[in-house]
This record gives sequence, structure tokens and C-alpha cells, in this order.
Amino acid sequence: MYIKTLVPPALIVVAAAILLGACSASQAKERPDAPGPTRAVTLDQALAPAPAVPPVAIEPDPGYPMPAGCTGELMPAMLHRFFAALNRGDAHGAFELLDPAAPFFDLGVDVVAFARAGARAPVVELRTEAAIAAYLAAHSGLHFTFTQPVEGGFGDPPHSVYIATREFWQVTSPEITAAGKDVVRGGGKGGVDCETRRLGLVIGPAF
Repeated sequence: MYIKTLVPPALIVVAAAILLGACSASQAKERPDAPGPTRAVTLDQALAPAPAVPPVAIEPDPGYPMPAGCTGELMPAMLHRFFAALNRGDAHGAFELLDPAAPFFDLGVDVVAFARAGARAPVVELRTEAAIAAYLAAHSGLHFTFTQPVEGGFGDPPHSVYIATREFWQVTSPEITAAGKDVVRGGGKGGVDCETRRLGLVIGPAF
């Protein structure tokens, strides 16, 4: 004689779940490469900003290779030499890189005054060796670095190369620090004549 035992459906579901869980655990032990349990991510964690990337500081290289022809590398070669001269306080060396027929180096906004007064800072024209020397003497300790590798493109006329970008340099100095800023960053535009190999440049802080 057989006696039928009725098992409630709910118990069958629970038993099946336990059995499946045991099988999964057994398979995970047999597979050491199996992924672990997924961790829940909170909304705050998902919306948290990415860690800040430290800014790049590329030191100007006075010995940056000078290309033989009219190539885009002429611009970084000239800018490396120019900013290296400014860093060592060499007004003559910086002026020698400008076009003697029309020397052109302007601070679209005075970088030191910008640290103190923001956009109200004046434009400074440094188009003579004496003007460059006076500015460097008045603001000792200026140190320029590049925030990214400098690249040049071909301009118009085609025998020149140019640069025009919002940010490619940064500068520090004791005066900038005293004004409550660690650094002033900016960009500018300029060109190099491939025949004379002389530079014209306007730089200013990025607002």
C-alpha cells in the first residue's frame, strides 16, 4: 500500500532555490576564475566626479631640435627657446628670436597683474629688448612651462608656421603666489617665418 504525501508548492520552490544555490556555490569553488559577487554602487558613488588629473608641466628646452626645413616642428623649437630665455632672465636671447624688422611680443593681459586683478589687468607690449628686460627685472622669478606638447601648423602665407590655442603654457612667480594663486595658465597665437626663422607672439591668461 502506498501513502501519498502532499507537499505544499511553496516548500518545493524553497527547496529548489536552496538546491540551485548549493550548485552555484559548488561550481564557483571548482572555477577559481569565476567572478565574485557584484558589489552595489550607491548613487553618490556613481555621480562622484573623476579624480583630478594633475596638470602637466613641460620645461622649456633651450636645446630643442631645430628642423632643417619649413615644418610644423619649427614652432615648438622657437617657443621652447623663447620661454627658456625668459625663464633665465635673458632679454637679449628672447629678443633675438623676434623679427628684427617688426619685433612682436605682447602680453594680451599682464600675467602678474592678472593674478592680482583678474580681467582688469592691462595689455603689455614688449617689442624691444629694453622693454623685455624691464618687465623681467620688475617681476623676477617668472617661470614658464608648457601644459601640453606644443604643435605648429602651416599658416598663410605657406612659408610660415603658426600656433593658436586657448591654453598651452603656465607661469609661476613669487608675486603670483603672493597674490593667492599657485599658477596662471593661458594660451595665445603666434607665427614663425620659415625664411627668417623669427617669431611673433601674443600670449594671455585663459579666462
